[in-house]
Amino acid sequence: MYYYNNNDDNKIYKMRTDGTGRTKLNDDTSGFINVVEGWVYYTNYSDGVQLYKVRTDGTGRTKLNDDSSESINVTDGWVYYTNYSDGDKLYKVRTDGTGRTKLNDNSSRFINVADGWVYYANLSDDCKLYKMRTDGTDMTKLNDDSSGSINVTDSWVYYHNLSDGSKLYKMRTDGTRQQRVD
Repeated sequence: MYYYNNNDDNKIYKMRTDGTGRTKLNDDTSGFINVVEGWVYYTNYSDGVQLYKVRTDGTGRTKLNDDSSESINVTDGWVYYTNYSDGDKLYKVRTDGTGRTKLNDNSSRFINVADGWVYYANLSDDCKLYKMRTDGTDMTKLNDDSSGSINVTDSWVYYHNLSDGSKLYKMRTDGTRQQRVD
């Protein structure tokens, strides 16, 4: 289990699920942790909210960009993130820090990447839920709800419907069969 420790200025720690083997991995004030293929990707608040990675054993700390980066999601060799340095636009960069690419001109939050699509709340359109291909093409609006906390699994998009008191909703990834989850 990997987490940032609120009692230690949000430094990243790991420990076994039984609570043993607790180990500190970095000295950065951290957020938006993603653990992928032996690396922990995170936002480093100690260094201008920039994107970093560190190996799961605490070695190899590497800065990946100079953008103010949040809402990160790591998949298929890419880190997708909201670039606050550019008005919350959606960007991606390879996990080695190369290939920085701007994907849209929308103010974007709550990023979740699945099956070649990026799902996000479009703040430029009152937080409506959108999706687009991971190359930035085929942008599609999926709902008319103000949406947050997006998660995609098994062809379903789960989200908090901010238009309905933050209740949990789900819909198919094509925008159909929208329903409240009780």
